[in-house]
Amino acid sequence: MEDPGVEIQEDLVHGWFGDFHKSSLSRLIRKYKIKNVIELGSWEGKSTRWFGCQKEIKFVVAIDHWEGSTEHHRRKSFKKRLPNL
Repeated sequence: MEDPGVEIQEDLVHGWFGDFHKSSLSRLIRKYKIKNVIELGSWEGKSTRWFGCQKEIKFVVAIDHWEGSTEHHRRKSFKKRLPNL
């Protein structure tokens, strides 16, 4: 459950992380009492921000090389974003 005091403008952040992922991860966080998250590949941080807003999560580490993957270098719209990540 997101902290009502934190506002995330999700429309400004590109990424694949949607409602299905949020509900699935919320269930897992509660079921396994997860407190710490290590995220490998955070892109622009959409899921990282979500993890950080969960009251159960106490510590988040996001690791990314911010070079993008092959498809990011092929698409002009993504390639333009890479230097700003």
